[in-house]
Amino acid sequence: MAQTRKVLRGIIEYLRDLFGETAYARYCDYVLKHGGRPLTPQEFYLWRDRHKYTPPARCC
Repeated sequence: MAQTRKVLRGIIEYLRDLFGETAYARYCDYVLKHGGRPLTPQEFYLWRDRHKYTPPARCC
């Protein structure tokens, strides 16, 4: 029974990471580790979406 719970927790964590639910927590850990001030969750998700869906500027 304990082994089954451990496997299910692992699967749930994997899916959360796969779908981006852990992105803000990982971002906060990174920023705080490097001495910065993290964005609010709303600012973070707006920033992430803007960078994700904005095509790069090219000169040619």
